[in-house]
Amino acid sequence: MIVEEVVMMLAVTALAAWVLWLVFRRHQLHAQARLLRSETFNRLVDKFGTAKEFVDFLQTDAGRKFLEDPIGPPVHPLTSVRRFVQGGVVLLVLGGALLVNALRLRNETDINYIHQAMGLNYWGTIFFGGGAALLIVATVTYVLAKRWD
Repeated sequence: MIVEEVVMMLAVTALAAWVLWLVFRRHQLHAQARLLRSETFNRLVDKFGTAKEFVDFLQTDAGRKFLEDPIGPPVHPLTSVRRFVQGGVVLLVLGGALLVNALRLRNETDINYIHQAMGLNYWGTIFFGGGAALLIVATVTYVLAKRWD
C-alpha cells in the first residue's frame, strides 16, 4: 500500500509541475510576442523620415493591418465561465464515481476492502469538492461578467 501511495504522490506532483510549466511557458511566449511586436514597430517607425509619411502609411490597409493585435482580442469573460463549468462537471463526475465505488465496498469486512473504501472516500470527496468549488467560481464569474457588461 505504501508503494501505491508514493507512486500516486509522485504522479500528482509531476502533474502539478507540468501544469505550472505550461502556464509559465504560455506567459513567456506572450511576453516574447509582445517584445517582438514592439521591436518590429520601432524598426518600422525608424524607416519613415517624417511623421506625415508615417501617418499616411497608417491610413492604408497595410498600415491598419499592422496596427492590429496579432495575439488577438482579450478573452470574453463567458469563455472563462465555460471552462470553469467544464472542469467542475468533470471533477464532480469523477468524484461522484469514486464515492459510488466506495459505497459499493461499504459492507465488506476484509481490511483491504475497508482501506480501499476509505481511500475512495478520501479522493472522491476531494474531487467532488473541487468540482463544486469550480462551479461556484463559474457562478461568481458569470454574475460579475453580467454585472460589468
